[in-house]
Amino acid sequence: MPRKQPKAEILKRNRRKPTPADEARVKRALEQLDMDAVNRQAKEMFARADRLRDLAARLKAERERQGLSLRDVGARMNISSGNLSKLETGHVAAPRIDTLERWAKALGVSVEIRLVRDGKQLDAA
Repeated sequence: MPRKQPKAEILKRNRRKPTPADEARVKRALEQLDMDAVNRQAKEMFARADRLRDLAARLKAERERQGLSLRDVGARMNISSGNLSKLETGHVAAPRIDTLERWAKALGVSVEIRLVRDGKQLDAA
C-alpha cells in the first residue's frame, strides 16, 4: 500500500508559480487600491462600532439600574435572554435601529438619532 502524503505536501506540490502576467495583475490591482479611502472606511467602521458598544453599555447599565434581569427585558422585547446578552456584550456587530428602539422602550427610555457635522448638531429644518 503506497504511503499517504500529508495534505500540506500535496498542496505545496500542486501550487503553481505565479506567471509574470499574474504578478502584473496583482501589481495593477494594488496600484489602483486607494489606501487613504480604505483607511477612512476602516476608521468610520470602527467609530460606528464604538458608538454601538457605548449605546449597548448604556442600555445595559439602565437595565441593571432598574434591577431588571435579562429575562425580564428580553420578554418585553420578545427576544431570548441569550440574544439580549449578545446585544449587551457586543456580540451582535450591527444591531438594527428598530432593535435598539425596542430595547430602549423595554427599559422605558428612548433612543434619539441626530444629524451631526464636525461634532455639532445640525438644526432641524
